Amino acid sequence: MNRYDDYLKANDHLTIDEFNQIYHRLSVTSTINDAYFQELWREMIVSAFVYAKRRAEWSVQSLAERREVDEIRTHEHNDFMTNLKVIYRYLKTEGKAIDWFEQLGTPEKDRKRFGDFACYLTLIHSLNAR
Repeated sequence: MNRYDDYLKANDHLTIDEFNQIYHRLSVTSTINDAYFQELWREMIVSAFVYAKRRAEWSVQSLAERREVDEIRTHEHNDFMTNLKVIYRYLKTEGKAIDWFEQLGTPEKDRKRFGDFACYLTLIHSLNAR
């Protein structure tokens, strides 16, 4: 059985507290009344859900099953990161704070943290959907 404590021992992990700080900065920075931002946000969230679902399934798949979906999982991860970068660039051009993105690291070096962020987004949205 997987536990959060085990996850925290992994390299490049993102704690729930770090996620909360980043998410809070992002939500303070975002513009609720900006229709274009809301469209970008929805695309990013949906891509987080798709990736997080695949990643959760990965944890119970056999090696053969993992090999079958590895390329798809990478593509879904890249899709999420692209959507998050689009939000970052949009907020930057709007003169909004972008330090939340920098807390995650760089997409090239910190892929796992970005993937973890997608999973936390999915967790928060799932819990609030009840």
